[in-house]
Amino acid sequence: MKKLKNNRLKTKNLLLSEHTLISTDFFFSVVVSVGLGMAWLLIANAQLIVKESMIREQSHVAKGGDILLERRVKNLAKGFPLEHMASYISEQNEDTAAFLVGIAKKESNWGKRVPQKEGKDCYNYWGYRGKGENLTWDGYTCFHTPKEAIRTVGKRIDTLVLEHKLETPREMVVWKCGWNCDGHGGASVEKWIQDVEYYYRKIKKEGRS
Repeated sequence: MKKLKNNRLKTKNLLLSEHTLISTDFFFSVVVSVGLGMAWLLIANAQLIVKESMIREQSHVAKGGDILLERRVKNLAKGFPLEHMASYISEQNEDTAAFLVGIAKKESNWGKRVPQKEGKDCYNYWGYRGKGENLTWDGYTCFHTPKEAIRTVGKRIDTLVLEHKLETPREMVVWKCGWNCDGHGGASVEKWIQDVEYYYRKIKKEGRS
């Protein structure tokens, strides 16, 4: 009888030990699962923070422009009306900005010779002729603000560079004479290319230095 009682006691203790072991394993599994879950959340949160930071930085550059590019344009066009457009030019990509500066120098001496309407500056420093009602008597587009001018002309240059692959001043000579320069003197065409290229490269060269 005593032996039977001892066996029952041993069995009970064994069951308790197994239950304790199972409880401990279960608790450990829960702790590990919670820990892994928290670690995953922390990693995901960190990635989200980094992504949002990059988006804010890209947005800042897009809205505020490239500070170094703006400085280069201001230094190059110092004392000319184009200097006051530097912040808007800096919002463009470097190729477009370089063409904006180079073409403006050739077409208007950076804003010193410009189309006017009713005695007011049209902010058209590129000899741009677009569609619309706000035109000068001789067909040049008259912009309301410098910002509008840069965005409109910049968009046109973007199209020529990105879609038509006009990536050099020699190719961009279509700005002067359209898709065929036969009606223009060879010397004037070459002079246009050389002058635009000089200032185009000033922006591009300083951008790489």
